[in-house]
Amino acid sequence: MNNQQDFLQTILELKELALTKGGRLSPDEIRGALPDMDLTDDHMTFISSYLAGYHILVEDFQGGEATWEPETQEEDPRDQRLADLYLEESAHSATLTGQEINDLLDSLAAGQEEARDILVEARLSLAADLAGDYRNRGLPYSDLIQESNLGLLLAVSDYRPGSEESFDSFLERRIRRQLEDALRDYNASSRPGVKMADQINRLNEISSAFARDHDREARVDELADRMGIPEEEVRTLMKASLDAVNLLEH
Repeated sequence: MNNQQDFLQTILELKELALTKGGRLSPDEIRGALPDMDLTDDHMTFISSYLAGYHILVEDFQGGEATWEPETQEEDPRDQRLADLYLEESAHSATLTGQEINDLLDSLAAGQEEARDILVEARLSLAADLAGDYRNRGLPYSDLIQESNLGLLLAVSDYRPGSEESFDSFLERRIRRQLEDALRDYNASSRPGVKMADQINRLNEISSAFARDHDREARVDELADRMGIPEEEVRTLMKASLDAVNLLEH
């Protein structure tokens, strides 16, 4: 491992590998990505913690798994009032019979777009109820409702009449998937490890570009100016990047 660029490139490659394996990696896979290194427990602990910032689970070297609990967040009362108003309005959605739903689905399949609006409106209360199952896990309730409504719209558009899965079961499954994806993305992007790694990657890209353009290394103030952050934050990022490399090289 010659420098921090090599280390970060390896981390990115491990991240891509994890995406093909359900967000999980084994210690052997990490060692396989670093074949020229004799990884100690300290090295593995560092790499596991670093990857955890990307929401990647690494089996620990005693045979367990590194885990974390979803962050909880108290809701803003104003957000709650907004959500309550939406729930009150959605409670008055039109009620459709099973035959009416089938007829509307046939009309939608035939290209009648207004059928989609009727079906979506009739299931707004379902979307709101499902959003409630994911409260206090990071996203404000109003954002959960928006994501739930998006999942509802996509599900209504994708459902095909004659499917073995019932209409409401399909809606619930797709809405839950939309909500879970939104929460995963939000919680992953808000983790300090992810923010730090992204900033280090950006720092290295800007530093490399500067060196190519000016035939010299950039000063801290020049990097701070290009990144739009204080010089002290640049120094912190540089130290974190070097600490990672130093740990892996010794």
